[in-house]
Amino acid sequence: MRVAASPSRGFAFPYFLVIPDAIETSKSDDKTYTLLVLPNNTGHPDDDVAVHETAAREMAALYSTLAERTGTVLLVPAFPRPTTPAHLYTHALNRAALRAAEPSIKRLDLQLIAMCNDARRALGDSGIALEPRILLFGFSAAGMFANRFTFLHPSMVKAAVIGSPGGWPLLPLEQLQGQKLSYPVGVADLAELTGAPLDLATLVRVPLFFYFGADDQNDSVASADSYEPRERQLVLSNFGTSLSDRWEDAGRIYARVLPLAEFHLYPHVGDTTDKAWSDITPFLRCHSRTERCPSH
Repeated sequence: MRVAASPSRGFAFPYFLVIPDAIETSKSDDKTYTLLVLPNNTGHPDDDVAVHETAAREMAALYSTLAERTGTVLLVPAFPRPTTPAHLYTHALNRAALRAAEPSIKRLDLQLIAMCNDARRALGDSGIALEPRILLFGFSAAGMFANRFTFLHPSMVKAAVIGSPGGWPLLPLEQLQGQKLSYPVGVADLAELTGAPLDLATLVRVPLFFYFGADDQNDSVASADSYEPRERQLVLSNFGTSLSDRWEDAGRIYARVLPLAEFHLYPHVGDTTDKAWSDITPFLRCHSRTERCPSH
């Protein structure tokens, strides 16, 4: 189902909904379901918004089985990724994306919240109740978006799966060894960028499933469209050039600050999700339930 853009309701681009048949046929059962959000990731910039909408539509179709297996309603936004300025990486929700002033792409994180609220209202009117918090799942740039969105809005997120987030996950730290960790390396300047600091007390209660393939060489830290020079140097000087070593370092920091975060490293796996599905699906299925998961 395509839902048209509605600036008056807070989102300047369309989004796609997938409602599994089992949910459609249980409208009278008085159940509450979870919205599973997959941030879109076209894989390249393009000024034709139709390109990104087509990719988002295909993504929604591809992951429809995941919605069925997890008993969730799937939402995929159709956010654009323009070619200029070159450092504006909207699909990764990088620093430039948070600072964008152009009305249609301003604060895509808030636009996504508006989409979720819109879907919740519309489905509620049709007899399908959605709980207030969402599940997030993203890989590569979409994993970066999911990671960063969760930190920006932890009260919105029930749990998140974050795959191969560009060579570096956002750290829940403001400084390290006297160095200020600015977004998206850390969270020192979130209040400056968004008007609110990190809500660590809420974030600490959000289960996070990070995964990375040991043979994955997709390092966004080295890309000018992902990290500004100072941010890049912060990562390289503190954690080096090895993606696997960085992953282990980040995992240790998360374990200390966010005990519900899991870090998984899959040997002999490159830039793919294939071997992680046996862990991802049960995690999402568990957290799609309204009751608390006993463990994960």
